Amino acid sequence: LDDQERLTVELPAITARRAVIEQATSMLMFVYGVDVNVNEAFYVLREQSQNHNVELLLVTERVVKDIVELA
Repeated sequence: LDDQERLTVELPAITARRAVIEQATSMLMFVYGVDVNVNEAFYVLREQSQNHNVELLLVTERVVKDIVELA
């Protein structure tokens, strides 16, 4: 596949992963209140990912799942 074809094939998955990350970031902002901005919320997710050697997507999926279960 050339670059354009590969991008066309991979774009839906990339978009879906990005949506989960944004959803988890928004949820953390809601949970922690107005004192947390999007960069700080993303930093929390990234730190958890790095500190536990777990992919960022898996961390964000777990955050979304856990917060939904608590609601």
